[in-house]
Amino acid sequence: MIEIKKLSIIDKFKNDILSDISINIYEHKITALIGSSGSGKTTLVKAMVDILSEGLSIAAGTMYLDGEEMSKLTRYQRRRLSGKKLAFIPQLPIRAFDERMKIGKQIIELYISNLMINKSMAISMAEENLERVNLEPERVLHSYPFELSGGMLQRVIITIMLGLSPKYIIADEPTSALDDYNASIFFDLLEKNFGDSGILIITHDMNIVKDTSDYCYIMQDGRIIEEGESKDVLQNPSESWTRKIMELMAKEKSLGEQWEWKKLN
Repeated sequence: MIEIKKLSIIDKFKNDILSDISINIYEHKITALIGSSGSGKTTLVKAMVDILSEGLSIAAGTMYLDGEEMSKLTRYQRRRLSGKKLAFIPQLPIRAFDERMKIGKQIIELYISNLMINKSMAISMAEENLERVNLEPERVLHSYPFELSGGMLQRVIITIMLGLSPKYIIADEPTSALDDYNASIFFDLLEKNFGDSGILIITHDMNIVKDTSDYCYIMQDGRIIEEGESKDVLQNPSESWTRKIMELMAKEKSLGEQWEWKKLN
């Protein structure tokens, strides 16, 4: 379990950015963190993966990964967690890659360093995993990141994770740059291949929460204002912000059509 207890983050002027945040991410569960732009979602994610923006710092609180306090780990130890135990999917998939290196070189180096295998085995694994996400190995391995679409890069990230088998996955607005077709592919692959992982999806899209998540947290102005089983929160929201979002979703439906719970199995 990833456990965040009473986390507070301030800027260089001591202004509160996040206040008293407590969330849990469990294995075998998809958890959603919901909030509008500027609510603090991405700042929380950056704190979790140790890439806080310059000028921000943790003022209070603790973060645990399977019972181990992350603040007590060295920067090297936390970096070693990246990918294999804790995977991060950024909002813009191209940011996950070095644009100066071909995709194949990046995948193979990650496999070799994390799995302690030789180059031949890494290449074979990369080819097999690319085929599993319906990408053509010959093309992808010899392409630079900017030569692939956002949807293809998301599937390359899935390819990397297939090899590293992370225990936890944090996805920051993972489909915001994708069309509906590629967004559907992304979630299908995530649920099909990482059902045993603990997954945190950061989003402002209630439809994503409704269709995919088990538990959700609602964030507003740097605080958690509501939480619970996703079905309960979205069907019976207690906070005004959540109610307003649900009302907007209802208006998008045609007259007479009922809003239905559609959690994917």
